[in-house]
Amino acid sequence: MGQTQALLQDAHRFGPAAPDEEHVYGSCAPGWHAAADHETCVREWVEDMQHAGVERVCSVLAESSDEAADSSFGLCADAFGPDRTLHAPVPTGGIVDAKLLEEEILPFLDEAKDSDEAVVVYGLSGLDRTGQVLAAWLTYDRRYRPERAVSTVHSVGRDPLGQSDDEATAESELFEVLQQVRATPGEY
Repeated sequence: MGQTQALLQDAHRFGPAAPDEEHVYGSCAPGWHAAADHETCVREWVEDMQHAGVERVCSVLAESSDEAADSSFGLCADAFGPDRTLHAPVPTGGIVDAKLLEEEILPFLDEAKDSDEAVVVYGLSGLDRTGQVLAAWLTYDRRYRPERAVSTVHSVGRDPLGQSDDEATAESELFEVLQQVRATPGEY
């Protein structure tokens, strides 16, 4: 938990995938730990993201797309535009799927970078699923080895292995996914 201390000072746990990243950021879900009503929290989150220069949003919450449309994701789509938002569900406590990364998430992040736009990826707490996607971005975009990608996202306060009961298995599964993403030839 000590590795996330820097992000605890920020109400949204907003920060880059790596210390020198200019396009891809992570955050907790809008209103995740706030006491105000949900719509107010989401609107404040959107305002803060826009103030930070974010122009695209990727949600990795595990809810269905219909539920996402009725929750914070729907409000984000209204604020940023449907073509600038992506809901790519990753199961709570699970490891992000390589196919989901390759077919949906990484192309969306890559499009943001190609357009010189900032994009934020959010899961519930902004630590584990978000950390997995940010690590995948680093393996894809910067060709980091999985160990370096995970170490880098740890250094900026993410925990891509989360609260896994079997950390060794989770780490092995995540490294396999990251290696697969890294080995994928060509651009998305």
